[in-house]
Amino acid sequence: FTTKFDVLTAFAERSVAIGTGDHSREANVGAISANTFGLFNARPVIGRFFTADEDHPPTGTPVVVLTHQLWQSDSGGTNDVLGKTMRIDKGTFTIIGVAPPGFVAFSEGVAPVAFVPVTVIAGSPGPGYLTRYNWSWLEIFTHRKPGVTLAEANADLSNAFRLSWDAERELGELRTTSEAAKTRGEAAPVLQARGPDAGPDAKVVVWVAGVAVIVLLIACANV
Repeated sequence: FTTKFDVLTAFAERSVAIGTGDHSREANVGAISANTFGLFNARPVIGRFFTADEDHPPTGTPVVVLTHQLWQSDSGGTNDVLGKTMRIDKGTFTIIGVAPPGFVAFSEGVAPVAFVPVTVIAGSPGPGYLTRYNWSWLEIFTHRKPGVTLAEANADLSNAFRLSWDAERELGELRTTSEAAKTRGEAAPVLQARGPDAGPDAKVVVWVAGVAVIVLLIACANV
């Protein structure tokens, strides 16, 4: 639906059980598109990242990339972890690689301990998600094409939202038209604290930083 962007990637975090037996515990797992690693120009420490073929709808391939921290804590940083399997939620995943230190994708909360293809998570209840519009757990990240202004990007997103809304309405899942709903799309920074929906903590930090700059300027003027 969009024409002003050259990268489109999906991201979601789920708190699930990982491991088996006495080693089972709850942890955050990142469900990401295969191109997310390339978007960050990340390189695996060992092994490889999953490919677009392994992240292909409807259900993807159950492979997993461990975070560097989990690799060190659970496997001692040994290379023989590759090819082994681990339990994530109700599925069994084959370990294919280890992400570089500090890689958390788009997470701003508790860092994920592993990354799996987003289509595996989406398709776990069944392939029906491909024809529905009720996803509320998924975040979409994109990159503007060179030369595209923010206003052009927002207009493009708004048009895409209207088309999606109307398509969902044709399925009988919505009664209100896109015009009546005043659908609008808006591109915002990756960091939520810099976006239009920044929380009160982020706004206070900006205010405090502004005051600090003013005080610094006054001090410099006095000197």
